[in-house]
Amino acid sequence: MPRKPQSTDGNYGSYDLCASQTVTCTVTWKAGSSICGGSAATCTTLYQGKHASLDEAKDYCEMAYGVGKSSEAQSCGSCEWGTGSRSSDCKEACKEKCDQLWERCYDNCPKGDRNCRSQCTEELGRCLKDCDRRCK
Repeated sequence: MPRKPQSTDGNYGSYDLCASQTVTCTVTWKAGSSICGGSAATCTTLYQGKHASLDEAKDYCEMAYGVGKSSEAQSCGSCEWGTGSRSSDCKEACKEKCDQLWERCYDNCPKGDRNCRSQCTEELGRCLKDCDRRCK
């Protein structure tokens, strides 16, 4: 499997989805975050999606969860091919719906409207966090 995205222009929408495989990444949440239930320690959840490379999956995970911004997510890492032993049907189905909603939102944005696309990405992050809460 390739480690680099199968992309011609660097945009997420141009990846070769035919080359996509399921990838599971570990999302680490900051201590005191709502995902960790206010615990003084960090905690982890799993992100799962179909991607053309492990690097693409990590980049997408970081974008979706707002890593490096004012998000409660600390990092996305330890990405590996496959579904991971801790994944559940609930999370997979929920996250698939989030991805579909994001694609619909993104497709409805006027061409070049970064604000609209940014709002879609924020909504995706909220949806994915909701999946983590509902499907523990």
